[in-house]
Amino acid sequence: MSSMHWYSLRLCRIERCPRLQAIFPPGALDHAGRLEIMGDSDLLMARCVWSKGGFSYNLDHLKSLRHLHLRCCPSLHLALAMCRRPSLPHLETLYIIHCGNLRHVFVPDDEKIQHSSIEFPKLMTIHLHDLPALQQICEGTKMMAPALETINIRGCWSLRSLPALLGRKPGMKKPARRGGEGRVGRVAVGRGGRPVTTLPSTRRPCTRASTRGACSGAPSSGMHIYTYMHLFFIKLCLVDQ
Repeated sequence: MSSMHWYSLRLCRIERCPRLQAIFPPGALDHAGRLEIMGDSDLLMARCVWSKGGFSYNLDHLKSLRHLHLRCCPSLHLALAMCRRPSLPHLETLYIIHCGNLRHVFVPDDEKIQHSSIEFPKLMTIHLHDLPALQQICEGTKMMAPALETINIRGCWSLRSLPALLGRKPGMKKPARRGGEGRVGRVAVGRGGRPVTTLPSTRRPCTRASTRGACSGAPSSGMHIYTYMHLFFIKLCLVDQ
């Protein structure tokens, strides 16, 4: 996609573009902050979704993003570069599977701008599967998710930490762990609201070949997400008319 400002883009869905290296190259900007859904899959050469460069001081960038879904992007190193605003205020679901080289999901656009934490006040669901190189969801900083309800982490052997639950409302239940392995994805609220986690010490990570094989098989359980996105796109068209 060209390097330009996007003023009205609300949904971005890119699939099966084997030579695409970056969906949004350096200089691209969600200028009005209207983008709500991103769902990308089967991008063999893509190294990032939103590249670094040129928008650190635009506080509207990605402010309306609600759903981020990535599937079968084996060359992906990072997902989204963020502006200097230390939050994604409307993100509700984070769903990433079969991205074998992904190290960080969110990274700062400008390395000189560092935050002690990044807030995700509405994030309710995290699903991370087969990401053996993933070290942190947010590069170099703490991730705050007080509204987290469900967390499913599997095959993320390098993951160092999980979201903190500081700011959680009194009486809220602990986040549910669904479908994860015994020691991965366990979340419990410890002292100060921080999660108590136990990660595996040594496990054999999935190879790139196995990741590619997983992508080329039958449709995964995550395909219902794209049906939802398609219906959302139709709704947008009807509203615009």
